[in-house]
Amino acid sequence: MPTPSGLSAIDARNGAGRWKLSTELPFSPATPASVPDGIATVFAGTDVVLLDRADGSIRWRTPMESASKLAMASYTRTPQVLFAGPVPVPAEDGSVRLLLSGLDGRVYTLDAASGKRLAEVNVGAPVAAPVAVTDELIIAIAVDGVVTAIERSALL
Repeated sequence: MPTPSGLSAIDARNGAGRWKLSTELPFSPATPASVPDGIATVFAGTDVVLLDRADGSIRWRTPMESASKLAMASYTRTPQVLFAGPVPVPAEDGSVRLLLSGLDGRVYTLDAASGKRLAEVNVGAPVAAPVAVTDELIIAIAVDGVVTAIERSALL
């Protein structure tokens, strides 16, 4: 779960803390996502990371450099590309992909096991919310209110 200083893992059975991880920004509203290899989340609005479930250590970290001009994190004017958390989607080959909305107007696909960037689609305006996924489409709602439907094959 996101906390004011980073991320914490809480044991759902008894509420005890399992591990705590400090992040670069004071608070990230991005919701972490559970994938087979760990917990995927966003750090500092610029990187996607996969954390080990047991101890919170970083298994991989993928920088998402971009030309975003939006600064949406608390207490900073530094532009960032990521605000929403990753959306895990099973691929046809049995692997899992992470879909990421970009404040640079793009929707990105990463391989959840390795963090490798696989695809991106430019939707033309910043996307601050997670995408929605249907059987055939990926739906992105940009900050200007425009809804874009992307065929799954373009990103998966």
